[in-house]
Amino acid sequence: MDKPQAYLILRRFGFAAIFILLLLLTSIALLPRAGVAVEPAGATLPSGTVPPPLLATITVIHAAPFSSTVAATAVDFCDETGDVITELAGLVYRDDVTVTVAPGTYDWQITEAGSNCTVQYVDLPAFTVPNGGIRSVVFIGDGTNQPLEGLVITSVLGGVDLYMPLVSSMGDSP
Repeated sequence: MDKPQAYLILRRFGFAAIFILLLLLTSIALLPRAGVAVEPAGATLPSGTVPPPLLATITVIHAAPFSSTVAATAVDFCDETGDVITELAGLVYRDDVTVTVAPGTYDWQITEAGSNCTVQYVDLPAFTVPNGGIRSVVFIGDGTNQPLEGLVITSVLGGVDLYMPLVSSMGDSP
């Protein structure tokens, strides 16, 4: 019994035809639609708490009501060289700030705001933040009933980016 011509064409060119059809449908689905904003290639991610690859995030929370007025609770965070960290300057009770930093070890102090890092409240223990890591630094205590303290909390451990080749084990090769 003879097969219909359409069957023979489909059998001979079937896989190629199906592949081309799927490619065409995918291309149509990826075309920008009218009224939908399309970000150009290489655009930056929206800001938030998710760090870009190879960076880390540290959220600083000021939860130390050590004075009767909020303005008097202002503190600066200083780095190991005694310089004020710009993004963490002048924080007052109930402030929280998230900064994106390079992976590494940080040795910070919490000092009186405007003292150029000379009036120290707390010397935080050195902490390491690997790429993709998320840490929280919480400044607590009232200075009278509870001592002023700094806590370093690990939210996401982070780690090493490992790039490995993909090797196919398909086929008859050893």
